[in-house]
Amino acid sequence: MARNGRLGFTLVELLVVIAIIGILIALLLPAVQSAREAARRIQCGNKIKQIALALHNYHTSHGAFPPGGVNNVGGTMCEGGRINLDNRAPWTVLVLPYLEQMNRYERFNLKGTFYGVITDERNTNVDNAVEQKRPNAAFQCPSDPRSKAEVHNNNYYGVQGGGAEPTCIPPGQSGYTEFRNWVFYTNGIFFNNSAIRVTDILDGSTNVFMIGETKYQTPYDPVLRPHYGQSWASAFRTHGNWNRVNNLAAAQVQINLAPVTNWGLSWDARTFGSYHPGGCHFAMADGSVHFVSENIDLDTYRSLGNRHDGQPTGGLPQ
Repeated sequence: MARNGRLGFTLVELLVVIAIIGILIALLLPAVQSAREAARRIQCGNKIKQIALALHNYHTSHGAFPPGGVNNVGGTMCEGGRINLDNRAPWTVLVLPYLEQMNRYERFNLKGTFYGVITDERNTNVDNAVEQKRPNAAFQCPSDPRSKAEVHNNNYYGVQGGGAEPTCIPPGQSGYTEFRNWVFYTNGIFFNNSAIRVTDILDGSTNVFMIGETKYQTPYDPVLRPHYGQSWASAFRTHGNWNRVNNLAAAQVQINLAPVTNWGLSWDARTFGSYHPGGCHFAMADGSVHFVSENIDLDTYRSLGNRHDGQPTGGLPQ
């Protein structure tokens, strides 16, 4: 029996089907992206947890948490007149054996000099320059678009303290209210040549920040920033009146409030933040990890960075 019509879709029918498929994809894509971000956030929380556990293992072995940074001159970061050759290893290098990275640790010359900032290849007088430029995935949050195999960024900073006003400002800098100048705190767990023990955390280890997530580090880039940048292994910068900490920050400015720029070197030491929606991770001094809302009360947030101010009496908001 002959068939009077051709089998198949008309052009209008094809366009309708394509439109329906497009709508379905548009509806599904946000859900897929949300699921991926949820997985990255879990992975990020696990990374900061491993760092916190490593710090406690360091404490068990040495009787104190590692110094935020080592400097041969000693004293506070508020004293001028130093040179970069005084810099030694930051806490991020000292903790490597407890992150199951003994091979990486042994590549560093702990008696040698460290970059305070990562510069171009013209600067060859730093003993650990090559190792400081090697990326380390243990310090990279997967949600940070800069976290790539060839980038040596750090998303996990030690907490140097907290409060509306810093312990001190470097000599020669005229204030901090405009959030342009570098600041130093010594009321947290990590600072210059620090050796804080659990017993020194008078507010209780469950009530004090130890490690916080950051999106504000400015890593060295041979194209965008060929003369200045930071690394997960950057030491403190001690150079006359231009002293600064690296791989440390304070709870001063609200979470995620600072602008993310390619030159955020005055912001990264005074706040925390992440590419996760709504807040960022913190590891407390007891090793527990919490996702802290960017809407946390500012006074409470600042107090959580301080190891001995008696606040907040209720601890971390739930």
